[in-house]
Amino acid sequence: GQPMHAFDLAKIEGGIVVRMAEQGEKLTLLDGSEAELNADTLVVADHNKALAIAGIFGGEESGVTTETKDFLLECAFFASDHIRGRARSYGLHTDSSMRFERGVDYALQVSAMERATQLLVEICGGEVAPVVAVESEADLPKPNKVALRRTKLDNLLGHHIADADVVEILERLGLTVEASEEGWVAVAPTWRFDIAIEQDLIEEVGRIYGYDNIPNQHPAAALKMHNHVEADLPLKRVRDLLVDRGYHEAITYSFVEPEQQKLVVPGVEPLVLPNPISADMSAMRLGLIQGLLNTVVHNQKRQQPRVRLFEYGLRFIPCESAENGMRQEPMLAGVIAGTRGEEHWDIETNAVDFFDLKGDLEAILELSA
Repeated sequence: GQPMHAFDLAKIEGGIVVRMAEQGEKLTLLDGSEAELNADTLVVADHNKALAIAGIFGGEESGVTTETKDFLLECAFFASDHIRGRARSYGLHTDSSMRFERGVDYALQVSAMERATQLLVEICGGEVAPVVAVESEADLPKPNKVALRRTKLDNLLGHHIADADVVEILERLGLTVEASEEGWVAVAPTWRFDIAIEQDLIEEVGRIYGYDNIPNQHPAAALKMHNHVEADLPLKRVRDLLVDRGYHEAITYSFVEPEQQKLVVPGVEPLVLPNPISADMSAMRLGLIQGLLNTVVHNQKRQQPRVRLFEYGLRFIPCESAENGMRQEPMLAGVIAGTRGEEHWDIETNAVDFFDLKGDLEAILELSA
């Protein structure tokens, strides 16, 4: 369909202008409500005021009434990007906005104008003025030219349709079809703006051919055993082991404080963000320890006497030979602090030391032994 709008010609001052609204410009709509327009809204206006929100809603001041003697019919093509979302921003939902948001045939306006004029003359009578057409051909959409490969058609449908049938189906839908080395090249008609990629053509061929005419076939699925190395451990086993040994998994930010990082990883310049979230999160981490140590401090300040944390994540190393000048490496890190065991009235409280952490590391290594 093609939306149209009628203006009372006597209420139009000067000529018709299509422009962007001024911020805060007001327009009383046909339903009596007042809209305060935004600068990103397209309007149909005369030389002094806005007459309608383009493609969405007409204005009351220039609307047709029982007193109207001469009126102006407006039939336009508005690009979807200029209409989409504008109606909702004003709390409106009209048939016109719905159609323009989804797309309108950009070659239909003359035919729609002639048909509307014919009906008006037949029903109401009157004299008809000539049609005034204004268009910018450079800004109009171009017909979509889409390539359709025979191999892709057969693979997606799972069935071979004869070449002649494929061409006939597409031409019946109004497409212009030419043969190519790999299949066909189809040019979509102006009213099929939804045809943009190869899969759209395949869908149309399958739909018209009839899905019931495509026989059911069992897919060919070959089973292949993956090579498995016993020494390669899934990360889940390592995580489960650390949890069993009293650790909690932590997830820290990949952005860290650069000066603090120099103390943890000296001699390596990190990647500094041009637009950081904050000054203490302005560098990409070179390791996981910094985030874990900050988490330990956070917990100790909240009277947590025993902290055991581990984290699996990426570190970001500057490298000229790597993609985008940065190498990403997965790492596993852990930290322990405080007492060796949970607080208990019958167990002596001892602080953790190097050998506690060594024992946990050896337990991980024993998984692949």
